[in-house]
Amino acid sequence: MSLFIIVFEVALVTVLNYATIDTHVSLDVLYCLPIIQAAQMPMLQSNRQSELLIPLLIGFLVGAIWSLSEALLTPSDFPLGALALNVFSRGVTFTLLGKVVARLWKEREQDHQDR
Repeated sequence: MSLFIIVFEVALVTVLNYATIDTHVSLDVLYCLPIIQAAQMPMLQSNRQSELLIPLLIGFLVGAIWSLSEALLTPSDFPLGALALNVFSRGVTFTLLGKVVARLWKEREQDHQDR
């Protein structure tokens, strides 16, 4: 269920970004919301090595969707190198953000269990 919510959030932010493209209003920061939502998933709060791939995939997926929608909505030709750099930098940023927030959620849960 929460994966559906994450996909819905990414789609909603993309649509809102498209709707505001001519207004000079940037809603790009809202792409962090699905990352924060994903960080609450129990599988992301695990420290097991096998589950490190999940935040990486979610982070790069959101970064790629943001970058591709930006490239498609830009009126001029969007350089392929800039697209690749955007996907990479946003993917790394979102992956790190997801891991930090997941760790915070895990510590919060452990704190509540210790009480």
